[in-house]
Amino acid sequence: NKTGNYMSMKKFNKKFITPNLNKSNKENKKELKKIKIFNANKAKNLSAVEKGVKKFIEDGGGYVGICAGAYLAASNYEWSLGISNHKTFCKTINLPEIGPKSMWYRGPSAPVKMELTEEGKVILGSIKGSFEVRYHNGPIMSFIEKDGLDPFQSLATFRSEVSKYKPQQGTMVNSPAIIAGEFGEGRVLCISPHPESDSKLYKLLQNAARWVAD
Repeated sequence: NKTGNYMSMKKFNKKFITPNLNKSNKENKKELKKIKIFNANKAKNLSAVEKGVKKFIEDGGGYVGICAGAYLAASNYEWSLGISNHKTFCKTINLPEIGPKSMWYRGPSAPVKMELTEEGKVILGSIKGSFEVRYHNGPIMSFIEKDGLDPFQSLATFRSEVSKYKPQQGTMVNSPAIIAGEFGEGRVLCISPHPESDSKLYKLLQNAARWVAD
């Protein structure tokens, strides 16, 4: 694909999606066709991507954005898709004796605690209490009140945080880690951390993909 790098549905299906035993093979294949896997870090032509992806979702497709994909879905960048009613904590602050630093960067990959909300348990599966998930500079998400988009629904909350600079302290803990909303006829689900790094959390991703495709 000239506009980016898509993981094959066969590869994604094998790793994260298992058949829904309550549905026929035809129905399961129909659901998979409503999900498109896109690597935002490898996009070569974001304007072409924006047009194609937004049309895909508006027509009833599903979007699951993990880390960079959650940045791409946001509504506070000129280059972002604007398909989710959230902004990210990414401003540049001039720090004493350090200089200007962007607040999106929080350091190397590290484990953090995350907890599903009651709404999250309905969509993603009933995981009790807080649990560990890998984090690597995913977005700190909050409402932006973009016209034409309903408020997002928080599905999970960060219960710990990592920070590199003082202004970041306290901005991550208790903020949304996973959010969901609608765009046109389709659904959008954004994940800040990396549950795909832990096989114990594959079921969460399976349920996320199924929800956006429903």
